[in-house]
Amino acid sequence: MIRKRLKIGVDIDNVILDEISSLKYIYDSKKESLPINEIYALHNVWDSIEEYELKLKKWHNSEKFLNLKPIQGSKAGLAKLSKNHDIYLITARSLFLKDRTLKNLDIHFKGYYKDVHFTGYDNDKIRSKAEVCNNLNINIFIDDAVENVIEVSSLGIETLIFDAPWNQDMKKIKNTKRVYSWNEIVRYINGEL
Repeated sequence: MIRKRLKIGVDIDNVILDEISSLKYIYDSKKESLPINEIYALHNVWDSIEEYELKLKKWHNSEKFLNLKPIQGSKAGLAKLSKNHDIYLITARSLFLKDRTLKNLDIHFKGYYKDVHFTGYDNDKIRSKAEVCNNLNINIFIDDAVENVIEVSSLGIETLIFDAPWNQDMKKIKNTKRVYSWNEIVRYINGEL
């Protein structure tokens, strides 16, 4: 049984695009081993925040960033969901990455989403994903970052946490379900689980 037409908010990095595989190359120049569950703490690896920001800027301008590959099943999953639901991509990326982001999304997901919302820094203003979800009247939100899942679910929005090594310590909370694949996401949203 397919649910009524829903508004679904979906994170980009590590939910539909494999950012981690590419991002790890920034760290590789340190020639040390970085546990995958600490990949989001890359800023702690460098001698200064300036050095980290320089590495990150270089990565954002690289072909590796421009050519991020889809997470397994995400393309087929969004294609299926977009037939019966409205998909809104909600990312923590900043507006300065808008053109590169949209170019990559058009390669893999063109026609599967209604709009892309950037919550990163823009003229010293930042919006939370929870604020965007609330403003769009999102029914279900999918993300891999614990802090986003907690904040969005606290608004009473059903939230799916996309399983990843860095979110294993999240405790079970109201309105939240852990999902392990795009096949599971589609089946759950379509009422098959």
